[in-house]
Amino acid sequence: MIGSILQFVSHHLNLALCNHLRIDPSARKVFLSPGVSPDGDFTGADENALVLALVSIARDPLASQPLSRFPSSSLPLNPLAALESSPPPIPIHLQVLLAARFKPDQAVVGLDLLAHAIAFLHAHPRWDPLRFPGFPEGVRDLSFDLEPLDLPALNNVWSSLGTKLLPSALYRIRMISLPFHEPPRPVPAVSNPDLNVSN
Repeated sequence: MIGSILQFVSHHLNLALCNHLRIDPSARKVFLSPGVSPDGDFTGADENALVLALVSIARDPLASQPLSRFPSSSLPLNPLAALESSPPPIPIHLQVLLAARFKPDQAVVGLDLLAHAIAFLHAHPRWDPLRFPGFPEGVRDLSFDLEPLDLPALNNVWSSLGTKLLPSALYRIRMISLPFHEPPRPVPAVSNPDLNVSN
């Protein structure tokens, strides 16, 4: 699911930037990078484009979920219901880095493109299936928060990635996911019960 979400985000960011530049969307301007190569460069990304990279995954501390599958006021009368129910969704957030990876002679273009991506996410801080088609399955809402970073925190992010510092913005993507549904577990049937119980 997380990979699908990041592909979805990079796709719509690319559409927004290509529309801004009035170029064909096939001219990729946003790449999803799966990681960093041994020489310290983002993999899977072309030069003169923005790179979207996952930094961390964590439980969202602002979201509250019940510890039990059932609220205390609505415990199932049927004990088998606990086996057939789905656990509540896990509220998580993703920290992603949006970086401008441009050649030195294209640095101004890269900064302008990064600024437009930030402006687009500021104008559209919350995504839903009505406004953004092709929403990942199992997710019903995404929200984007620009994370403030001081220089030590910024240095820690880039050091953990193991690559050189680039102009960038760090975002926290909060997601509301649908519950995970497992196939119902078969319950063995009782055949030929003996109703004649003697004391």
